[in-house]
This record gives sequence, C-alpha cells and structure tokens, in this order.
Amino acid sequence: MENKSAFDIMLETQNKFMEGFMGNSNMLEQFKGNEMVEKSREFVNEFLEKQQETLETSMESFKKQVQFDSAPEMVKETLAAQQELGKEWFLALRNMVKAKDAQELNTILNANVQKMQDNMKEFSTLVSEGFSKPNEVFTQEYAKDLNKKVLEMSKPAK
Repeated sequence: MENKSAFDIMLETQNKFMEGFMGNSNMLEQFKGNEMVEKSREFVNEFLEKQQETLETSMESFKKQVQFDSAPEMVKETLAAQQELGKEWFLALRNMVKAKDAQELNTILNANVQKMQDNMKEFSTLVSEGFSKPNEVFTQEYAKDLNKKVLEMSKPAK
C-alpha cells in the first residue's frame, strides 16, 4: 500500500471492508435458529475486528504517503483524536454485540440515540454562538476548539 496515492489507499480500504463483509455474511447463510444467533455474534465480532485492523493498517499507510510526520501539530492532534474516537466506537459496537437480550441492546441503543440528540442541540448552540462572533470564528484556535468539541460529542454513550 505504501507506494500508492492517498486515493488508492482509501479505495483499497473500502474494497477490503466490503470483501470482509461479503465473505462473512455469505458464511451465515448456512446456520439456522439459535445457532444463527450465536454465529451472528461471532460474525459481527470478527467483522469488527477485521474492519478495525483494515482501518488501522490503511491509516498507517496513509500517514506515510502524505508524510504525516511533517504535518502541523494541530493536524496530528486532530487525527490522533479521530483515531481514538474510532477505537471507542469499535469497542461500543462490540459491547452491543455482547448484549444478553433485546432489552439490554435496546437500552444501549437508546442511550446512544439520546446522546446524539443532546449533542445535536449542543452543536447547534455552539455554532450559533460562534457565528455571532465573526472575528473569533475564522481563527485557528476556534477551529481547533470546535473540532475537539465535535469529537467529544461524537463519542458513544458509556
């Protein structure tokens, strides 16, 4: 992957995501009943592991391709925060798969939907307040703070 363009890396990553999904989903067709539920859990866990691994490998290749080591510190911090966010979501998805029943899964899903709704309200307020101060909006510091807040708001419910 290292001699490819950033676009080629992204395209290859998407292809690997789809190959993993299709390969594993085709295997599920052979199972029935209770075995299907257990195999589905295994499938989702394996699928998430492969997706996370693919994403991490692609990100490292991408960093090399764009000479990430020489990027501004703000860009490095932003990417590190986004990678951490991705790890948190993979963990949250794995926890959803571990739900012992539909009620527990529903509780987890509802917590995330409620968090998303609260975050959308907070983001709307944040942007409205920001644009009421045009001299502050178009600064690097504002962009950095806004990015941190957006990443924080994007985290899954605990």
